[in-house]
Amino acid sequence: FFHIWEMRKGLTTCSWLASKIRNNSTDLSVLDASWYLPPMNRNAKEEFNQRRIQGAKFFDLDNSFSAPSPFPHTLPDPESFWKQVGALGIEKNDAIVAYDGMGIFSAARCWWMFKIMGWDSDKLFVLDGGFNRFAKEFPDLIDYETPSPITKTMEYNSSDYHFRNDLFRSIEQIEENLDTKKEMVVDARPKGRFDGTAPEPRPNIPSGHMPNSVSVPFTSVIDSNGCLKNTNEIQEIYLNQGIDISKEGTPIISSCGSGVSAAVLDLALTATDTP
Repeated sequence: FFHIWEMRKGLTTCSWLASKIRNNSTDLSVLDASWYLPPMNRNAKEEFNQRRIQGAKFFDLDNSFSAPSPFPHTLPDPESFWKQVGALGIEKNDAIVAYDGMGIFSAARCWWMFKIMGWDSDKLFVLDGGFNRFAKEFPDLIDYETPSPITKTMEYNSSDYHFRNDLFRSIEQIEENLDTKKEMVVDARPKGRFDGTAPEPRPNIPSGHMPNSVSVPFTSVIDSNGCLKNTNEIQEIYLNQGIDISKEGTPIISSCGSGVSAAVLDLALTATDTP
């Protein structure tokens, strides 16, 4: 039902989402997963309160869906994650569509979090083009009223879901990989931060990169409309860094500053059916 001709893995289109909303679909949860770096001077929650796709709920990446830690966006434990999912009133068999205000950015982190926590990946999507494209194509489906409080919640048991350890690497595993080089680290940050010529957006963190890692800025896989580039373009971007993602090879670890833009690269690899 969810795999139609115009969709790539992990992505859905504005027209598909609009059709589901117009048909008053009861098996759909739309999540505004917008988040912005401090230099962008944008407040995702305020923007959500001012305008959102009809029926959307706010996925609070900085607070509800981050573990208490000195490091931003530390992955919460499954119990905490599912408690927050239940608080949003998401039904257990829903198709989840995440979007953000940049096209494809932090929505990919939301998608990845549900994936690693064990949600059915066939019912998990990022909106290609994000809020801006949807609002341009379907302005009648944008809500400007104050969002209603969530009154219906759900109970989740984390033991009902399989945590995907294969999608996660600890600092110890990364340190070991510096010696073994069994996996290729691909850095999604802007090239200046990778090269050490531009500062990190957070204080007291030096720019630069891990030894043996390569740079594929997440913006390079997104087109001017905020949509994911096509398979051939993405394969060429990786090939320029010596990585042939069209065939099975060295496993790839996507990395970034706090775990947001790395998810964009993971989404790109998923959408291109990378082995």
